[in-house]
Amino acid sequence: MTKVTTFGLVSMALLATAGTANATIFTLADGNSTATVDTNAVGGTRPGMNSWVVDGTNQLFSQWFWYRVGSTGPEQRINSLPIVGEFSSNTNFDARHDTMSVLYSGGTGFSIEIRFTLRGGSAGSNRSDIAEQIRISNTTGAPLTMSFFQYSDFDLGGTTLDDFVGILSPNVVRQEDTTSGIGINETVVTPPANNWEVNTYPVTIGKLDDLNTDNLSGNGGPLIGPADFTWAYQWNITIPANRTFIISKDKSITPAPGALALLGLGGLAMARRRR
Repeated sequence: MTKVTTFGLVSMALLATAGTANATIFTLADGNSTATVDTNAVGGTRPGMNSWVVDGTNQLFSQWFWYRVGSTGPEQRINSLPIVGEFSSNTNFDARHDTMSVLYSGGTGFSIEIRFTLRGGSAGSNRSDIAEQIRISNTTGAPLTMSFFQYSDFDLGGTTLDDFVGILSPNVVRQEDTTSGIGINETVVTPPANNWEVNTYPVTIGKLDDLNTDNLSGNGGPLIGPADFTWAYQWNITIPANRTFIISKDKSITPAPGALALLGLGGLAMARRRR
């Protein structure tokens, strides 16, 4: 199945909305890297972070978040909620915006704030980093039970069929590309996930977007592949009345020359995404 890439760009202006559903695409830039985040995609475009370009190569197809209140009912993309406010900013004085935040409201029950901060490396280093913070606030006087999901679809080196992925622990996932030698680590600083899943595209995103109550499978093991893999994390949480639950994560892209050569996997055919 061919993945479809459709997104546009807008300026990196400071933006704020109040209870609107306007689609805003933020472009973050730092060092050798840029990333785009669509806070409320409509019309078939991909919501969330839908590109991460490092030294001229896009390493990412899609990364975003889903939630489910209670233990039953379908999962929802967080951009199904109204946007309270959103903005981007420059935090390291290089005249380019490298950080963005968006706050979604769940009516009178809860809110979800997402923040991305991009740190690029020097030109030609193939190194880049994105820090992520998720703040889920219970705005009621009673406990709030919720499941929160992160879904990631990286196509390292701009290719789709030659990646190995493994959930190494409840808070570390590793993906490596056999053709380009590019690797990515995600570390969940706090708290570790309750569940996870590695699967081939589009199995996991199909589960998250259907009308069923779904939980991740728990599969992931050591590095498996090669294939067009995606991976996801799930947190099952109960937030006390008027309290906040915070997830802190970091993704780091680095060159990994020879990391998979020992497996004898060189020369695999690669499939480039159609633009």
